Amino acid sequence: MKKRSFYQIWLPLTVSIILIGYVFFLLIRSINGDSTAFSQWSDISMIYMLSPIIGITLISMILSIAAIYFISQLGTKAKTGLQSLHQITQQIKEKTTNSCKKIVNIFFIPSAWLNYFRGEQKDE
Repeated sequence: MKKRSFYQIWLPLTVSIILIGYVFFLLIRSINGDSTAFSQWSDISMIYMLSPIIGITLISMILSIAAIYFISQLGTKAKTGLQSLHQITQQIKEKTTNSCKKIVNIFFIPSAWLNYFRGEQKDE
């Protein structure tokens, strides 16, 4: 376990600290010399700092455009899906209404016939 933590944590950390120290040493050494060397180092370091930002921005822009496209496609598909769902519910509504009317007629027509034949029909 100790060898594993050494190779995974401590070795990369040590190498990174040494590289950062070396770059810092070169930067400080270039300040003491010619001013053009300092401007070159500052340009290089600016590019190194901006490269990840530019890359992440580009990736996020691509993902945003893709998300906007897929959301718009989802909206149109959802609209057509909701329209077909509305048609299905209307058909179910019509069928249940018709069957309820038939059931009501089955149960109430005999009593209306009996009232008619008994002479109890009211004027409407």
